[in-house]
Amino acid sequence: MSNNDALRLTSLQLDTGGIVHPRLGLRIPIQIALVRGLLQKDMAEKLSGSDSTSGFYLDPSTNIRFSYKQLLDKCVIDRETGLLFLPVQARIHERRPSQTSSIRRSRVLIIDPTDNSQLTPYEAYCKEIIDLELYAQLSGKESEWEEVVTTDENGVVKSELFDRETGVRFNVDAALAKGLIDKQKLDHFRSGKMSPTEFVALLSKTSSKPYRLSPGLIPQSPNHNGHSSSSAGGELHSINKTTVAGIMDLQSLEKITISESMKRNLVDTITGQRLLEAQACTGGIISPFTGQRFSLQDAQLQGLIETSVAERITLAQRAYTGYENPKTGIWMSTAEAMCSGRLPYETGQRFLQAQVLTGGLVEPNTPGRVSLDEAERKGSIDARTARKLRDMSTCAQCLTCPKTKLKISLKEAIESSMIDPVTGLSFLEASATSTRGLPSPYSVHDGHSRSTSGRRTHSFSSSSDRQTPSPVRRRPSSPSYTSSFTTY
Repeated sequence: MSNNDALRLTSLQLDTGGIVHPRLGLRIPIQIALVRGLLQKDMAEKLSGSDSTSGFYLDPSTNIRFSYKQLLDKCVIDRETGLLFLPVQARIHERRPSQTSSIRRSRVLIIDPTDNSQLTPYEAYCKEIIDLELYAQLSGKESEWEEVVTTDENGVVKSELFDRETGVRFNVDAALAKGLIDKQKLDHFRSGKMSPTEFVALLSKTSSKPYRLSPGLIPQSPNHNGHSSSSAGGELHSINKTTVAGIMDLQSLEKITISESMKRNLVDTITGQRLLEAQACTGGIISPFTGQRFSLQDAQLQGLIETSVAERITLAQRAYTGYENPKTGIWMSTAEAMCSGRLPYETGQRFLQAQVLTGGLVEPNTPGRVSLDEAERKGSIDARTARKLRDMSTCAQCLTCPKTKLKISLKEAIESSMIDPVTGLSFLEASATSTRGLPSPYSVHDGHSRSTSGRRTHSFSSSSDRQTPSPVRRRPSSPSYTSSFTTY
């Protein structure tokens, strides 16, 4: 027998009345046992020590180790039998948040008629096998959807489906609770019997709009009716809720894109980039001809921005779709990314100002816009940032007015822009030379030409009122394509 086992058994005897004499069966104190040679001196010293036998027995209620005597002291006596019973309380298991995810990819493959190789829609477009219209159509069928199942501290399970590429999110639990989809369809999707595209199409038809960018075309804004999701505060500084959509060339009387105005040297590079940032962080790049919004990738294909500019304003688009924490996988808002150091403060401040000016803050998992009061109440924005955003007089004059060549802020640019009464889009006037002190031909209007926000409206037309069609690439007789999806 090991010394540890001998110590434990002897301690058990001592705690229940004394050391048992092996021949007489009597219990004797430890001192007498030592004199009679029933215990060795080192064993007696260990039994007399306070720490030697304190950790043999685990209290099932507290998960703390005690000696047997200490457990006996905690026992209660049954009056009928005289037996001792150790009271045990049910242990409260601490719930920890958990998260599991599964990824489903839906891909479209196009067969090259020349060598029968498989191409992605983008590769086929670059090889001029398909035109721009078909590319946009097929790209909309591609997706990489991830279902994230989260369990919080209270055991509440939430299931969300979102596109890893664009940030579109659907609340699966809400759709089930409202009876918009049934358990059978969800099981078919999870088992692979239903493709991600089919399941998402079902959610798109039956549930509310997704939270973020949709593939290809982006909704005009998360809250297209022009009102914030919260009415508290009265703090939204723009009545029209629209950022600058394009430029009005006063020389040619044309509506042009911001990128085109940069090419014509009507708008400097910094101002052009800041105006495009304001579009990207509030919903997507705006076509000044149709009012439609596009992701950076599709805006390049539409000829609305240059690739070099798109690379510089990627962070602005993330301000709308959300910033993913690479360690936790949790999506953060712009304000949260600023606080965590993942986004420079001044850059994030510009994005937040643009969002406040156009209807409110954009937060992951929250449809529509969020007011400053609500965001501060939830703790998603700190008091210092909220205070700066409320005082729009602190807006940095980081733009150069393309008409007067004076330094202006984004708020001043929005307020001084013209509004097309047909589309409701805002256009900033631009001139090759400074017109400071000289009235613009668009400054003279009758009493009906002013909007409620004080911004001028004007009915204008030009040869570019229609969107310039993109060059049509050659398209073979009938390229074949297939759609496939995989589960990971």
